[in-house]
Amino acid sequence: MSLVLPLHRIALTHRVAPLAVRAPLVAAADDIRTTLGSTLPDGAGVIVLATCNRFEVQGWGDPSLPERARALVASVRPDAVARLEVHEGRPALTSMIRVAAGLDSLVRGEREIVGQMRRAWLLARRNRWTVGGLDRLVPMVMESGRRVRARLQGGRVHRSVASAAVELAARHLGPRRGEVRVAVLGAGTVAGGVLEALPSLASHDALQVTVIARRQPRGMHRLVRPWTELAEALVGADVVFVATGAARPVLDHALLAPALSARRGAPVLVVDLAVPPNVAADVRAAPGVQVLDVDDLPAGVPAPVAAESETLVAEEVDACLQEMLVRSTAPRLSELHQEGESLVSEELVRTFGALGPLAPEVQVEIERLAHRLARRLLFPASHAVRDVAREAWPPFPTCSGCQRTHPQGT
Repeated sequence: MSLVLPLHRIALTHRVAPLAVRAPLVAAADDIRTTLGSTLPDGAGVIVLATCNRFEVQGWGDPSLPERARALVASVRPDAVARLEVHEGRPALTSMIRVAAGLDSLVRGEREIVGQMRRAWLLARRNRWTVGGLDRLVPMVMESGRRVRARLQGGRVHRSVASAAVELAARHLGPRRGEVRVAVLGAGTVAGGVLEALPSLASHDALQVTVIARRQPRGMHRLVRPWTELAEALVGADVVFVATGAARPVLDHALLAPALSARRGAPVLVVDLAVPPNVAADVRAAPGVQVLDVDDLPAGVPAPVAAESETLVAEEVDACLQEMLVRSTAPRLSELHQEGESLVSEELVRTFGALGPLAPEVQVEIERLAHRLARRLLFPASHAVRDVAREAWPPFPTCSGCQRTHPQGT
């Protein structure tokens, strides 16, 4: 017994493309998602995942998906096409589990990715772009990712983009005495993660934090200052974390210039965590300003953990394939039972015709007996089919099946 896995993954990741190449595709993700979803063949599904680390298309049951995805990528960023990674079947499943575990992220082991995958999956479900196999597979992939992280001992890869950004800022600031003044632009999930991680930047007594946002999320109204106070916050900040949901820059040289003049040459570190970028390119040329973005974040998974994680991923791939194979037998078993009931009914008609008139209660008992015998005969056969499915995938001791295709020359 074998399992056909009509699964594709087409991806542009931080490993093969810089932020300047990825960002336009992330910005165009909604349009690409709608185009692919509205042209699916019957029984097919598609999910588009766009994060600061990647732009990727996950599809089921559509052999034309890789070519269609390439064409849409080319329409947005032609030079990205040659960098695309294309996986099919088992390698596609392997790469999806690695993504769900945070092992394919720029900040390896980061935990936000499962939530991002879930939101992409739910969006596809609401639009009826994911059905059948893909709809069953994605929750299994997310659960596999959680198990891989949980099994890596001691939480050694339990990190986030926000915590890595604060770590990066601490490295660039170096040993400091006195107060550290921080401005956080934005009040979403990433900005909240930065606030949680900030105590590692300086002691509580030496940390002064200002949060600037256009809206005030529930529970943060006492912390968030209005956007009109941005200029004042920039004058005093040593570090500025920018993490808004804007699709275009919110901080440019014209906005920063008055603050730089008032700072009288004091340096400022700007960390842009948004994709597409929230900091305009001209800010990098401003005197006294150092700009870092998501491509500068530290990865931080030691080699022994990375090797262990690949073994765990391989085990999860086997588990997913086995579960999919077992589930794939359900329709066939249902057909088998329906055929059995149909044969019983045919034989009962033939038998009653040969026996002639019978008392109603006798006829009912014969019918019950015949159907009961059929179910008892089919029950062990059903279990045998499921057992064969579970045994169809032998133990997978190495990671030889975890290859990923990489573009040439990158």
